[in-house]
Amino acid sequence: MNTQTNPPQAPSLCRTLETTTGSPLRESRSHCHSIPFLRNQNFVGRQEVIEECKTRFFREDHCHRVALVGLGGVGKTQVALQFAHWVCANKPDYSVFWVSALSLNSFGQSYIEIATTLGLLDQDKSQDIKAVVRRFLSSKDAGPWVLIVDNADDQDMVLGSLDGPGGIDQSLPESMDGRIMFTTRSREVATSVAGGEVIELQEMDLETASLFLRRSLVNKQLLNDTETVRELLEELNYLPLAITQAAAYLNARNQVSVRRYLQLLHGTEKEAVSLMTREFYDRTRQKGSRNAVATTWIVSFEEICNRDQGAAQLLGFISQIEPKAIPRWILPNAQSSSHAGVSEESLGLLCSFSFLAARNEGEMFDMHSLVHLATRIWAQRVEILRERKQRAINHLATVFPPEEWWERPLRRALLPHAFKTLSESQDVQIDGLFELYRQVGITLHMDGRYSEAAMCLERSHAWAVGNLPETDEKRFKIQNYLARSYLDGYQPERAIVLLEDSVASLELVVERDNRDLLTIKHYLAAAYQLSGQAQKSITILEELVTIDEEIMDGLGLKWSSLIASHACRRILHGRSV
Repeated sequence: MNTQTNPPQAPSLCRTLETTTGSPLRESRSHCHSIPFLRNQNFVGRQEVIEECKTRFFREDHCHRVALVGLGGVGKTQVALQFAHWVCANKPDYSVFWVSALSLNSFGQSYIEIATTLGLLDQDKSQDIKAVVRRFLSSKDAGPWVLIVDNADDQDMVLGSLDGPGGIDQSLPESMDGRIMFTTRSREVATSVAGGEVIELQEMDLETASLFLRRSLVNKQLLNDTETVRELLEELNYLPLAITQAAAYLNARNQVSVRRYLQLLHGTEKEAVSLMTREFYDRTRQKGSRNAVATTWIVSFEEICNRDQGAAQLLGFISQIEPKAIPRWILPNAQSSSHAGVSEESLGLLCSFSFLAARNEGEMFDMHSLVHLATRIWAQRVEILRERKQRAINHLATVFPPEEWWERPLRRALLPHAFKTLSESQDVQIDGLFELYRQVGITLHMDGRYSEAAMCLERSHAWAVGNLPETDEKRFKIQNYLARSYLDGYQPERAIVLLEDSVASLELVVERDNRDLLTIKHYLAAAYQLSGQAQKSITILEELVTIDEEIMDGLGLKWSSLIASHACRRILHGRSV
């Protein structure tokens, strides 16, 4: 509905508009408003942002355009609505108009409503209504006005494309007495339409979010469990749309407590998806917009897919890993300018939509947990989840640094993302999966987590036995890393089985002073000793001691000779190492 300050019996929503010399004129400077929503009675906080809007629009050296940018669901429309009603109440000389940029159709319908409000439909009906409205609001006859352009998210629709028609920006009026506020999810759009006059809207703080939830709930007693309420708001990332959605769910179900709602969010992904994609009625939001917090982001994902396939691939990869503490260097070709990979421009596009937040000077990224859930819903809906899994697996398997002790911090940083991917890839059977198990197992072994390392290396070893010939070097390395994990994890019997097999295989094809063979025999001796088979251990150690030390030194194994000699003496004297 349109709000108005003019008497309903007037021939139009403006007090009087007459046509003279081809353009409508007012007999007085009375204002008129075309705002599709009433003031939101549940609106709280955001005072700093609204004050900033007032300053930029109404200071002496005021600007003519301001863009309010932020993540979908963060409350941009509601801030713009609150500001619009403030202008109505506090700036009596100003008219206020509202247009929806959700689609070309909604934009055109908004202009028809403005034209009706201004009495411009009485003009030549053969003319383009958008041109008529633009021409009038650009004239001095219109007086001062504020225009809200809501949901200006689609860059091509707002600015136009190289091979298509011009954007809606060409239909916006320009006047020294006019001010235009855009709401958009895209920083690119924001800076294009408003230059440096961009205001970024963040999530609510805990106090404001708590007050907003209180105003939104029918049953205030649900808020008595303050600690659970705090946990819920944190889980919802203090996003107004997510809080509104939770309140709508609780209001419709008297038997559901805040704790139960939180349990559903923490439950299976299916339960969380059901909550986050549940649509609800909200009279303060544009008809045709998505109210469910997850689906409102999916709209943006689809736009990103249309604009940048690299960014879409990056979204798909992140949907398969953990959403927090994502190192820049693990992202697929994030620093490449190649069209085959994800470029810096693609990464910037995701940041532009506030889907990724950079920290540590752009070397680390975080994604809202709810946004992350939405990426997974999106991937499933377009039937590319399996493909995304395979790409994520193959990429993660290739980005592990070399197996050196000084690389441990970088390898360790990959573990939570690899765990996430592996835990959800039970239906995938590709070579990269078992390479990823191998890399994770090696990293866990380097960190002294031998039992966990063995579990991963067992998966990789089983694949190698079934797919690689006995003489394959990769199979050999997987088997011996698994044996070392058994040995260091005090499972010598299991280590002996693998090490004896490796020694038997190698002795058929290499010389007795081969480095790999000497190393494995050393581990085998240790396994025999740990299992109580001292004589077998002594036999191997005596053999190692007889190896010419110059050969050992040339192979970088002089330390092995010394250790073997020392261990041999201890066994001979005390029968223990």
